[in-house]
Amino acid sequence: MADFTYEKLKLNKDNPEKWFVSYTIKYTHPFGYRNKTGKDSTPKKVHYIKLYGGEYLVKLNDYTSDAARELTGDNLLRWVEKDLKKGIDPRLKGVILEGELYQEIERSKGVTYDEAYKIMVDYHNWDSPAESQKLTARNNKIWFNAQFRRFVDELGKTDDVTKITSEDLTKIIIKQNTEGRWSISTCITKLGNMGFMFAALVEKGKMVSSPTFGLKAIKKKLKRTVPQKPKTNRFEIWTQKEIDNFNKIGNCDKYLYDYTLGLTCYYAFIRRSEMLRLKLGMLDLANNRFCIPSDITKSANKYDSVTTLYVKIDSKLMSALLKFIEFRFGEDQNLDYFLFSSIRRFDLPYDYYQYDKDYRLRLGKALDNGKANYSLKHTGVTHLWYDQSKKGVSPTRILAKLQKLCRHSSIFQTMTYLSNDLGIDIDIDEREED
Repeated sequence: MADFTYEKLKLNKDNPEKWFVSYTIKYTHPFGYRNKTGKDSTPKKVHYIKLYGGEYLVKLNDYTSDAARELTGDNLLRWVEKDLKKGIDPRLKGVILEGELYQEIERSKGVTYDEAYKIMVDYHNWDSPAESQKLTARNNKIWFNAQFRRFVDELGKTDDVTKITSEDLTKIIIKQNTEGRWSISTCITKLGNMGFMFAALVEKGKMVSSPTFGLKAIKKKLKRTVPQKPKTNRFEIWTQKEIDNFNKIGNCDKYLYDYTLGLTCYYAFIRRSEMLRLKLGMLDLANNRFCIPSDITKSANKYDSVTTLYVKIDSKLMSALLKFIEFRFGEDQNLDYFLFSSIRRFDLPYDYYQYDKDYRLRLGKALDNGKANYSLKHTGVTHLWYDQSKKGVSPTRILAKLQKLCRHSSIFQTMTYLSNDLGIDIDIDEREED
């Protein structure tokens, strides 16, 4: 069933030199079109569309004969109306349907990615997992919804995942390993993850065999050493000059998404795994805090399913969040929308690998400091430590405060994080309170 409605469909002849078919389309969820430069427009529900015929392999304004132009215009109007009634957005036809491909897909017995995902989740009972399987279910649902979906999309096989071959999976794994994103052990783990989907499809009779079968030998093709960043650079603390530059350049409409996310890292110490899963409904404006369900946290296995974690929002961060929400969502502030959603749709989460890549091309490129936006969390922790120290607060009290803010399970974990990861010298004996 179509996820949009349309109206005001007509052949517009007001400009003798530029005829076009126009209509208004309203999506159920905000949607952004990709323009000719490859950039995505701001997601919104209602779009006013003009079509000149390219989507249907005709050029409405190239005819010298008025009669031929009239005939083509009438045909184009009829084709557009036919597709709209079928639930096909003509604006996307040339990109994802290509001529009569839609009819071929409808007749095929393949399995779309969304269908395969549902089969997998049902087969493994990931919507209602046993207590011991809750973390596995949550992590795999996130991975298949974001990262593996992107891989399959790059293969061009989201319309029928049964066409995915062992060679396709090998290509994905070797690429991630060669580019230094996955170690050998991670590659083997991810191969096992992929097997969850294909095992379900085989069991349900959708595939004869799984393309993961026999691929464990791929280990011989992988790089045995993946270049690692020096430990001292792992958390990439920003200098004060870089922070000032971040505030100067980032605080504008062009970079407001990345700027607000960075401020959230800096002031709220939100973990990377949680950041892109936050929803508008988790923002408690009355009490200046985030209300984070335990099942989206890194330590979900430590809590029961009804536990909610509260993270205080600094006044500076709150001001920035309100500005960002008004700018990005306007009046359509559905509580189920992701706060830092994908660029094209508010109801879809951003894959954090894709976000890191996009950030480097946006605000990261403008700042040109080679540091990740998320490392502002570690910078915020470092600055809080030294600011409190300068005020004469004892190390023990600062540690207790940071343990609570970072939601560490123990003071020892906080000390390890500060000392080993951030390089902070903690001398409790000499600076302990009387």
